[in-house]
Amino acid sequence: MEKELLIIGNGFDLQCGLKTRYKDFFFDRYGVNLVAERLKVEDNNSENIQFSKYQIEAENTIIALLKEIVDSLDIDRLLQNKSNANGYLVNYFLQKLRKNGLLENDLKIEFTNWDVIFLVSYVLMKRNLYWNDVEKAIFDVTSLVLKFDQNEFSDCSFVSKSDKDKFKKIVRYCFKENRKDVASAMLDALKKFEKQFAKYIRKQMHEHKREYLSNVSKLLKKITFVDDTKSVELDVINFNYSLDEYTVHYLEEQKAISNISVNSWVNIHGIAYWNNSKVRTFLNRIHGRDHGALPAPIFGIDGHDILSPSENKILDLDDPRIIFTKSYRLIDSRINTIRDKEHKLPSTVNKIIFYGHSLGHADYSYFETLFDLYKLFDSDVELDFYYHSHNQRLKNRKSEQNMLKQVVNLLTSYGETLPDQHGENIVNRLVLEQRLNLFPTSKC
Repeated sequence: MEKELLIIGNGFDLQCGLKTRYKDFFFDRYGVNLVAERLKVEDNNSENIQFSKYQIEAENTIIALLKEIVDSLDIDRLLQNKSNANGYLVNYFLQKLRKNGLLENDLKIEFTNWDVIFLVSYVLMKRNLYWNDVEKAIFDVTSLVLKFDQNEFSDCSFVSKSDKDKFKKIVRYCFKENRKDVASAMLDALKKFEKQFAKYIRKQMHEHKREYLSNVSKLLKKITFVDDTKSVELDVINFNYSLDEYTVHYLEEQKAISNISVNSWVNIHGIAYWNNSKVRTFLNRIHGRDHGALPAPIFGIDGHDILSPSENKILDLDDPRIIFTKSYRLIDSRINTIRDKEHKLPSTVNKIIFYGHSLGHADYSYFETLFDLYKLFDSDVELDFYYHSHNQRLKNRKSEQNMLKQVVNLLTSYGETLPDQHGENIVNRLVLEQRLNLFPTSKC
């Protein structure tokens, strides 16, 4: 039986029908979808018009409202005030959004200073930067507040220099706390924000459960190439918060993924159903432990970004941002409560598959560890990478080229960690030995 390691990113969930992009979450959280639904109801011709059209119109409505709110802020006066922020901006934005009917269906919504930052960034920054890259937002904001680093915000990210200056002032005021440990206050607020994201993912899974599980089964079979003549022992590292071991066990019981034997499954950054009693009971039973709540979803920055400037390039343990790194967050979230030593990665695999993962620099440390574990340079391990396919030839080609670029960057970076090797050597070797494959995604 062939042994394969599957690494899943958000593209997997998108392919299976869930709207799990950060922007989808923000649209749902800040009323864009709510306004779009109202516009759709008001439009007598809505049956033949895609919902996205109403989202665009709703988005413009929200931007106009947020711009009005941000313009009304006298942030210089607030900063000069000697008293602490004490959640002033959180309450201010929350009241404004509710007054305009954007949160009327969710009176218990828990807002944080991170919500304020994401809302303000949507008005003052270009290209919805933070709504597409939450980890970058965390790095930039913590760098400004904790390291007083003014260089993280490039001018090209903002409409104007005055917008950039105002954004930075609002960020500083958001975390103008009376606590000595501002870093801990920022992390506590981030944890609350993350739990709201988990709530959104649970909502997505509930609304699309039947279609999603059917697509998951089909896609797992396609990725592993199983059929009546081939069986696979599969280990999975899932960077998503949705599909967890409890759900996969259900698919196995339903014989929906026949010829696939799941050896181990871990949601490396936590699970959406972290506080679900059924999921907790199941995972505690199969892993022989009971640690109460399961690890909730985490966002984090890459430790590479806060390396010491010395030649040794070691992690700066005195950097206050260290508690926001993924390595720290993994330990803090008690990720091992959904793992045990019996359900662990095998000592050897035939293939490592990357599906739906952007191969961002923030996750290089995970991949480099796996490549070391399986001795990628000197072994026979194959690598399969999937890129998002399009119906249009030009878009498809660009998608393929972008993924190829990410693959080369990842492997070259890893090659530079190997003794007596040049970074590009590993790419050349994998190509010559036919161990590097690039595939387009396909419909479920």
